[in-house]
Amino acid sequence: MRAISSALPFPRGSTYSDGPNGAVTMTATTADELTGRLYVVRDTNHGTGLNVVLRCVRNTTGGSITIDGTAALPQHRIYSFDGDSKDWGTEIDAVTGAIGEVGKPIDDEYPGAMVIVENDLLYVVDEGPTKIVTAAASVANGLHESVTPDALGALHLNVTDGTEYKLGTIDAAQTDEDLDVLVFVNAGLVSPDDNS
Repeated sequence: MRAISSALPFPRGSTYSDGPNGAVTMTATTADELTGRLYVVRDTNHGTGLNVVLRCVRNTTGGSITIDGTAALPQHRIYSFDGDSKDWGTEIDAVTGAIGEVGKPIDDEYPGAMVIVENDLLYVVDEGPTKIVTAAASVANGLHESVTPDALGALHLNVTDGTEYKLGTIDAAQTDEDLDVLVFVNAGLVSPDDNS
């Protein structure tokens, strides 16, 4: 059962260390009780009127994460989870490194060029509408087609039903490369059953 709260521990678009808690020096265990928890907010970015479920995670990539792009044109990528069983769904360790790897996109409320320091807490989108960057080459995503992460944390089409993780569905046909596009992210950390 998924326990979901509506009281965010820090505002969207910020991190734990720069949220309402003031300047906090982050360690590998600071605010551990928040990691993996789910929070529901309304979509205020895309006009869908839907809920967005955010998952609070720790940056354990070994360094800072910088949101690609610029403040006017950010590029949000998909991050995989730490492979340690106790950390599954609580820590992100890198952009997805293989087609179909399980991961979630960083919340698109974060502006381009924002830096998220190691061990800081941030939000990824666990379910609902968000923008994710398309692949750098060979983009041909059709309306409402399933998408999966690629080897660089971007969107990949050609989801093989029943064998690849389905991150979600793309909102509109897309052929532009390296551009944030609207995706409706599927809930949870497993691929939904193929109902086709």
